[in-house]
Amino acid sequence: MVLPARTTRDRPVSNGKEPLTPPAPGDRVPLRIEESRAGLEYTVLRLHGELSRGDAPYLGQEIVRSLRYRPRVVMEMAGITAFDDVAIAAIPAAHARAGTWPAVKFAAAAPEAALREALERHSGGTVPVYATEAEAVAHLDDQPALVRRTRRFAPEIDSLWQGRDFIAHAAQNWGGEPDLTEITIICAAELSSNAVEHAGTAFAVTIDLRGQRIQLHVRDRSDGEPRLQQPSLTDPRGRGLVLINTLADHWGVNRVNGGGKSVWVVLTMSDIDQSESSAMPAQ
Repeated sequence: MVLPARTTRDRPVSNGKEPLTPPAPGDRVPLRIEESRAGLEYTVLRLHGELSRGDAPYLGQEIVRSLRYRPRVVMEMAGITAFDDVAIAAIPAAHARAGTWPAVKFAAAAPEAALREALERHSGGTVPVYATEAEAVAHLDDQPALVRRTRRFAPEIDSLWQGRDFIAHAAQNWGGEPDLTEITIICAAELSSNAVEHAGTAFAVTIDLRGQRIQLHVRDRSDGEPRLQQPSLTDPRGRGLVLINTLADHWGVNRVNGGGKSVWVVLTMSDIDQSESSAMPAQ
């Protein structure tokens, strides 16, 4: 059976306590979440009924609560009979609020292909999705296809120090060698400095781990495009992109819909035994 993707705008938020009973014609089976704990190893959240758009806040709250109590959670979705595609986006959003791999381990089990496709599309690889609960449990500790951390900063000098701490914490947690961590910090500092000094807007720093590669993005609201220069020995400026061009495997600039740009850098983590991804980061 292929699950239908429901589009509902006015369904109330479920409190998760209604019994699972056969629906009358035209009625819906409200979302119900069961929680079970496998000793001290992991928690399983089992979803039953219809996942509507109105259920998204409740589902997100339960995911965050479970991950913060015990940061190893499998979400089993075999009991979902229908779903709203928009509501699926609440799952990776809640996962991101609770934390990311390796501190937080989270996987989903969705036997129906339509549900798996929707979750994979909305998560972009941050939430591993398996066909069965047993598979999800077996791979719960595995690195996801994408690990992502994002933080927004004000266009202030203090943001440069805050950004340095943010990047250092992420890179160190992922197990990169110290030299690569320092290079990642240098690249982030240069791009953030450009956002503060030249763009003059608030900016967001995103750091991704894809297989063996770290992808760093700094997005601001300015349309001005940074250009690689060849400064003379006496020029006090213009060396930021020269440094990045030397240190990074790849770098570039992408325009952002709605205005602004994202400057990205790719660095390789040679000491992690994972398959490499493509050099060009997805936007």
